[in-house]
Amino acid sequence: MDLLALAIFIIVLYKIVYRYIDNKLARYNQFGLKDAELVYIDDKNADVLLDHEYKLCAKPDFIYEDEKGFILTERKMAKREPTLSDIVQVKASVICARNKYPKLKRAVISTGLGNFPVDVKSSSATLFSEIKQYHEICQAVYQGKMVTETNQSHCKSCRIKNNCTRSSQC
Repeated sequence: MDLLALAIFIIVLYKIVYRYIDNKLARYNQFGLKDAELVYIDDKNADVLLDHEYKLCAKPDFIYEDEKGFILTERKMAKREPTLSDIVQVKASVICARNKYPKLKRAVISTGLGNFPVDVKSSSATLFSEIKQYHEICQAVYQGKMVTETNQSHCKSCRIKNNCTRSSQC
């Protein structure tokens, strides 16, 4: 019985020491991702990621790969929690990125307050159904059509808010 107790003690001690050493030797990046390799960065040479089925295009800030698959990350400099438009942007980016990185099942929005995971485990069809109404609004605005929208909380961060043709001003 003493030999069994000693064996269990040694195994537990080994696991504790192994985890400690593993965490000390692991490389964490600024997004808290352990041993992740950068595979895509939004710079002037980066490809625009396209999805023809949903008529989307995106250039996410970063895509990393680790042992669990790919992780899309969006960096926002403001000290705030992610907004609805940030989450919609990430979901659209995930849909586009899956054409090149099919194992993409995780996404993070990093702000001045920290890293916020976004649930993108669903299929691209499900993700698109979640953002479809916002995509239709964006398409109409970019085409110069008049759009009436009662919920204009996303207008603050819109790229074309100063030239918007909405019938109700943002």
